[in-house]
Amino acid sequence: MAGVTLKSASLWLGACSMLLLVAVIVDAVPVLNAYRINSNVERIMQSSIREPAPEDLSHEERLAYAWRLNELGEEELAVAEYRLLAGSTGVAEKIRIAAHYNLGNIYLRDALAEAEDINVDQARTRGQLAKAQLRDALRLDPEYWDARYNLELAHHIVPDLPLGEGGEDPEAVEREDVYSDMSGSPYGMP
Repeated sequence: MAGVTLKSASLWLGACSMLLLVAVIVDAVPVLNAYRINSNVERIMQSSIREPAPEDLSHEERLAYAWRLNELGEEELAVAEYRLLAGSTGVAEKIRIAAHYNLGNIYLRDALAEAEDINVDQARTRGQLAKAQLRDALRLDPEYWDARYNLELAHHIVPDLPLGEGGEDPEAVEREDVYSDMSGSPYGMP
């Protein structure tokens, strides 16, 4: 009888060891995947790339790739990558939020530069694009304070025009109200 107990105990111990090994392997796969992504992101951040991202990048790597393109002055390529991430349905929400926020910042920087150069139409267009992207980021994360701050900055550059009543006779108005689209160019954004 003691032999059977020893045999069943060793089988039980072997089964527990196998379950523990499987649990360690299952837990190690996401860790190894995260390590691979982080290594690739670090490599991307230090590279001097100037072409569109390869197709096999993860969403996190593509976000880093777009950021690096923008840092290197390749704004059009960066915007294309951010738009791809922001508009895709299979992308994690935090990646989409970051893509909308970064797009908004690119457009906001452009609007500030155009406003300083007195290019009113370009500044207005870029400011409207910035506001749209920052609003999209806030729709996904209403507590994103950096996006709120930058949206407020964009509103200062390009305020929303008030909607008219529609029932007024334009000839009955004696004076014309002037509403400036360029209220100033404040500095600083997170």
